[in-house]
Order: sequence, then C-alpha cells, then structure tokens
Amino acid sequence: MQCLLLIGNPKNETMKRILYAALSLAAVLCLSTACRHTPKPLLSTEKMIEIGMDIRLAEAQLGADIPSGAGQTLLEEKTAAVYTPILAHYGLSLDAYMQNVHYYLGKPQKMQAIQDEIAARLRVMADTPVAE
Repeated sequence: MQCLLLIGNPKNETMKRILYAALSLAAVLCLSTACRHTPKPLLSTEKMIEIGMDIRLAEAQLGADIPSGAGQTLLEEKTAAVYTPILAHYGLSLDAYMQNVHYYLGKPQKMQAIQDEIAARLRVMADTPVAE
C-alpha cells in the first residue's frame, strides 16, 4: 500500500488544496458568525452614547484624581470604583457592556457614529457656561 502523503504525489497536492480551501472557508464562516453575535441585552446606539458620555466624564475625573506616577494598583482600584457604579446605573455588568462594545466594534460605521456623537456632546458641554 502506497502512502498518499508522499512529497510530489499529485494526489497529495490536490488533498492539500482541498484541505486549505475547507479550512479557509471554515475560518471565514467562523469570523462572519462571530461578528453577527448579538449581545443580550443589545444596547441601542443612544444608550451606548449615554454610557460613553458618563464613562468619558468619569475618566476625566479619574485622571484628575490620580497623581502622576501612581501605582497600577491604585489606578485599577479607582477604575473599578468608577466604572462599576456607572454600569450598575444602567443595569449592566461589565461583561454585558463589553459584549456590546465588541458588537459595535464589528460594525465600524456605527461605532464611529457613536464616538463622534459622544465627542460632539462633550464639546457642547465644554462650551456651555456653568450657571452660578
């Protein structure tokens, strides 16, 4: 009995091509279905904007509260203390929020629109005088 996997065997080259094509197709299907995974709950773009605004404002305050050169542990503690209440306010866990972030990252135009709207609203807030 001859081995079909001998180098230079035409049947071997055909099998390699078929295997390569099958693996390529499987990879494409895996990636395409991964991008279509819809998180539960799926947050609307408006809700993502609201949460994003709160997070950006908290990050600005967090950066102001942490002295330069502070250790990583202090940064992680402060970050957890800031993000957890924001997400809890919206009834979300960090995992649920991150699933939504990944969902929108798979839709670059929507994610860019969300980020652009957050930036626009923050500019308006920065330009609005504070009432005394």
